[in-house]
Amino acid sequence: LRDDLANSQGDAAREEQIANELKRLAREQREVEAELERFARQLQRLQAEQAGNRVADAAGKAGESRQSGEQGDNAGADEKAAGAKKDLDDAQQELAARRRQAEQDLAQEQLSTMLDAIKSLALRQRGAMAETMRLRGLRTTEGELPAAPLQSLRNLATLQRDLQQET
Repeated sequence: LRDDLANSQGDAAREEQIANELKRLAREQREVEAELERFARQLQRLQAEQAGNRVADAAGKAGESRQSGEQGDNAGADEKAAGAKKDLDDAQQELAARRRQAEQDLAQEQLSTMLDAIKSLALRQRGAMAETMRLRGLRTTEGELPAAPLQSLRNLATLQRDLQQET
């Protein structure tokens, strides 16, 4: 009888320990769910909608997994936890693809801006060359430039210095 009483007290203590552990795990699971929901909202704000939806799905499955575990359905809890992990992996892949696309878009935009700047420089350089040719044609037989085009020559020199500094 003493042995039975000692065993039943030991079983009760063990059951209480298991119950406390399950409560702790359920609390941690709720924290993970809340974090997943915050992450999903953040992804949606970043216009990574598909990834955000995947994370939201994962949060739902994590909650279902917790509930299954609390109800003693370990197989269901494992299945739902695996589904949540798959959703998170998918979200991570989608987010990486979105990030790569954003990087490509940014690189394309920078390239376009650089191309526009080069075109502008080339246009200004052609204008400077045309003005140089015009001024050459105005030189007198002695090789001197009449007084009127001298200001144009000064402007041309300033333009050339500016072009040099920009490249």
